[in-house]
Amino acid sequence: MSYRKAVKNKNSSFAIIFSSSLGSALEFYEFTVFGFLSAIIAKTYFPSDNPLASLIATFGTFAAGFLARPLGGIIFGYVGDRLGRRLALRLSIMLMGFSTTMIGLIPSYEIIGLMAPIIIILLRILQGISAGGEFSGGLILAVEHSDPKNKNLFGSIVTSSCIVGMLLGAIVSKLVTLEGLPAWTWRLSFLSGAFLSLISFYIRKRVIESPAFLNLKQNNKIVKNPLLASFKNDKLAFFSSFLMAWQTGVCLYTLAFFVPYFFKTHYPEASGIASNLNLLNLLCISVCILFSGRLADKFQRRPLMMFGSLIFSMMAYFQFSRDIASHMEQFLLFNILLCILASLFWGGMNTLIIEAFHARSRFSGASFSYSLGIAIFGGTAPMLCMYLMSLENGKTLIGLYLLVSSLCGCGGAMMGEHTLRKNLLSLKRNSPKLDQLQETPQAIG
Repeated sequence: MSYRKAVKNKNSSFAIIFSSSLGSALEFYEFTVFGFLSAIIAKTYFPSDNPLASLIATFGTFAAGFLARPLGGIIFGYVGDRLGRRLALRLSIMLMGFSTTMIGLIPSYEIIGLMAPIIIILLRILQGISAGGEFSGGLILAVEHSDPKNKNLFGSIVTSSCIVGMLLGAIVSKLVTLEGLPAWTWRLSFLSGAFLSLISFYIRKRVIESPAFLNLKQNNKIVKNPLLASFKNDKLAFFSSFLMAWQTGVCLYTLAFFVPYFFKTHYPEASGIASNLNLLNLLCISVCILFSGRLADKFQRRPLMMFGSLIFSMMAYFQFSRDIASHMEQFLLFNILLCILASLFWGGMNTLIIEAFHARSRFSGASFSYSLGIAIFGGTAPMLCMYLMSLENGKTLIGLYLLVSSLCGCGGAMMGEHTLRKNLLSLKRNSPKLDQLQETPQAIG
């Protein structure tokens, strides 16, 4: 299909959004369910006389998936920039489906001994490689197909679907660990990956290729080494994406994983609320991100992101540094407000990241830079917060860490907007006769 036909085929918009969102939701379900079932996995594959040591080994394996994400950004980024966005996304969903299904099939340590934890670690690394290409790839396909008037909404739908995938992982992990069920029931949460991945693969096979990629292909502008080209031509965009990933990794995984633990330690009598607090946070974020994306299209994106990030930084510091935890109702209210404020930043963030990169190296640059930030700060955030809490003035240190992370994201957003405007001005100077479709940020070559 030609570039113009792909752009003008408005009937494909629903299919593109559905494909990107479904794939992202499934990938994040399969990627995060490992963490939610960490206690069972610890007993099955990392047995130890010390339950804490066993759990730490499992969390280390969980973190290995995050550390592998930048490698996935390089591999699938190369495929996406050289051979097409569709192919990269089809390969990533199949790799995630394979590795997740195999985790559900591997015998326990008692049956095959040391091979069990080794295989689990390798499969977790494969999951991380897949996730490194999936998230940015799904966003790129959606944003490059979007109408400029709805670009932030399209991006926010894909972003929200990732949170929905995490929410689904939390719900399924609770269902498969209910009392009275057979001991092997937890494996169903992983074995379902095969069926779900095949559905997503079939849908993605029918999706139209990105207009931006087709434009590059028709004009022979595909580069041999897209990651190197990104390092050379998109330095500010790369650093901007890394900073926003820092903010996202720390704030999202703190709200989803650490805050429920923090609440439980301060309110042991409210264990029912604590066990469902991560569900409440993920649900709130997934809904608010959609409204935030719509607001970013209707009004200006940058003021919305700045407001959400700056107010979040101050409230997060205040929540932990002051003795808000002594009042359960106040803590829960602050918790919900933090989810809403973070969503104001995330609603337009990922579309900004995609737009700031030139199309010829967009998949590689966005995937690697974002995955690197998430790997360093996202995978370590809950454990670092737990460590800080054990120190003197630990709650204040947690508040400071969230404040600094949020301000870094704010700086990254400003840098990204500056880079985008600079690219657009350069595009207009070099190609003043471009039609309106080619002037959209999604088509910047």
